[in-house]
Amino acid sequence: MLLGPTQDQFRSLFRIARLFWQVDVDREDPFDARPEALRKLYRATAALVTVMSEVPTSAAVIEMKTAEEARRILLEPAISIPAQGLPLGSVEV
Repeated sequence: MLLGPTQDQFRSLFRIARLFWQVDVDREDPFDARPEALRKLYRATAALVTVMSEVPTSAAVIEMKTAEEARRILLEPAISIPAQGLPLGSVEV
């Protein structure tokens, strides 16, 4: 995919992108797992950027400002979404 996606790769990427098109991540909907999935992906990406910034071979690729922002994201408390009607209480995101 470095030179450009093949038609099959493009179709797959388009389908994935369409799943998350215009998803409101601030909305809490017990029947839509996409906002929660995007919030988890956001934090996981911040964790990956943080780790990569600490590895000497990849530290030069990650700008200091980007690494600082990723660390700030990880310091924020996780969003707690009420699990309406479930006996589990709340779900950590």
